Amino acid sequence: MGKHEKRAYLEAIRNRYCRANRTDQGKIPDEFCSVCGYQRKFAIRLLGCKSPKLFGYERFDNLKRVKPMNALYAKEWSQLQHHCCPTLKLKTKGRDGARYRKQYYAPETPYQRVMVCESVSDDTKSKLRILRDSLNPFDLRQQINAKLRTLFSMVEVTSVVRQRSWPSVSFCYGATRTAENKKTANH
Repeated sequence: MGKHEKRAYLEAIRNRYCRANRTDQGKIPDEFCSVCGYQRKFAIRLLGCKSPKLFGYERFDNLKRVKPMNALYAKEWSQLQHHCCPTLKLKTKGRDGARYRKQYYAPETPYQRVMVCESVSDDTKSKLRILRDSLNPFDLRQQINAKLRTLFSMVEVTSVVRQRSWPSVSFCYGATRTAENKKTANH
């Protein structure tokens, strides 16, 4: 079985897996493993209807939710991650006896890394600078939370899915919200 056939079989069986009860969810990965030759843990990961980074671990198995989720990832979430959230980049990794020692560069946002890069044109850098100057992390967070509320309101409450009144999304701003910001964010 080629990779295209495996992908088609995965798409065909994933919907059945997402809608199955707990006992059937234990049997479907075994069937998938016997057909495709994968290990069970990998098969469960492939079959899972989850997008844990932003949306938690609820199951979003309805296709009408895909477009707003992709739009949220493409615009507000990526802007927040690329312009406001610094990340560590691995500098070296070496072994010292039985332990690994890792050294990292100073935390930088992807935006800062692009601005330092010499292979990026000045025109692209100026466009990014204009975009960065127009962004406000707190406004982005409010936009993200508003879109998340509408998405979570579309999820049916079942024994598998619990509905959240306020999505727990972690952001790395480097600044804390004031009491006034908390009051406006909750209303």
